[in-house]
This record gives sequence, C-alpha cells and structure tokens, in this order.
Amino acid sequence: MTINVKTSGSSLAMNNEDVRITLNSHFLIADPHPLFAEALSSLLWKCGAQSVRCIVEYADVIKLAKNRPGTVIFFNMSTTGANGIIGFDRILRKVEAKSVIAVLEREDIALENFCIERGIAGIISKLHSVEQIKNTVTAVMLGEVVDRPPVNLLNDDDGDRARLYRQISTLSPKETLVFSHLRQGFLNKQIAYELELSEATIKYHVGNILR
Repeated sequence: MTINVKTSGSSLAMNNEDVRITLNSHFLIADPHPLFAEALSSLLWKCGAQSVRCIVEYADVIKLAKNRPGTVIFFNMSTTGANGIIGFDRILRKVEAKSVIAVLEREDIALENFCIERGIAGIISKLHSVEQIKNTVTAVMLGEVVDRPPVNLLNDDDGDRARLYRQISTLSPKETLVFSHLRQGFLNKQIAYELELSEATIKYHVGNILR
C-alpha cells in the first residue's frame, strides 16, 4: 500500500541539493533487521544526514532519543524489548522527538489506521521502493504529515486488532508498563519487584487493564 503525504507544494519534485538541505538532521533507526537498517542508513547519509544511529534494543532507543530531543526516529514495533505498539505508544507519549516515522513489516490496515489516529508523522513499509521511502522522509522533514483518511477494515480480524490498539492507547503510562510485563509472562509479585511497587498496587493496575 502506498502512503500519501501532504505537501505544501503541488508535488515532491526536488533536486538533490534540496533533499540534502531538507535531511540535514539527526536520525535514529530502531529496527531488529540489520540489512534493512543499513540500507536505510545508507540512504539517509547520501541525502545529507548529520548523523545516523542504528539501534536494535528498545531501551537504547529511549535513552538516546531523550539525550537528543531533535532526533527523527524510524521505529519498527518489532524492535527487541518494544512489545509492539506498547513501546510505540510510549515513544509517542514520552520522547520529545522531532518526528516519528513508523516502519511496518507488512501491510496491516488496522495498524496503519492506529498510527494515523495517533498523529504519526509518516509511515514506511519494507515493501516500499527506495523512491517511496525517500519521498515520505522528505515530506516529513518538510514538516508535513501523513495525509490519508483511515481505510475501511476488510474483515473481523482487522476490526479486532483495531479495537485492541485503541484500548491499549487508553492505558496510563504506569498501566502500559504493567501490561508490558504481563505480556512477557511476569506474575504480579515479579512485576511488583521489577517496578519497586507493592503487589497491591500492581493488582490495582491489572484490574484497570482488564476493565
């Protein structure tokens, strides 16, 4: 699926120098697949990026992004330790990035709609061509955003995922953290120990999550 981006002009036709000026920024690529990360990194360097870091651990993404608030983050929800959209949601809430661009492994209409609803700056897919990725990144750097209304869901599975994504986005930051541990199979007692909270507090959060 091609992602359209809103532009202030009639088209995205730009010469190489325009692209270099536009992409003169710091980039952080959070993706567990080194071949894709290296290819994207190479593209950004050729377009004049100031710096590019490739990260495979979610904790490092949070740490580095907080140290440099003006960073543009490419975020794959499959990044180690991210726990899917839980980690993605935390980045949107907690990290003062210049822009966040979602990197999708495959077409997922429910996930794309969720990204758009959360105000994501851009979406690229590993199914996109180099030119499509460059155009999306350039548009984001020009200050534009994804310009596409939510797509109608095709089946019940899409609808179920869409409802789940919306429900997760309504959790508080602490509930999201507890939910992340629950997904990893932690017991309430273990979560309490990890988060340095009482078991009663964890049970309270779990009750909210279940509701």
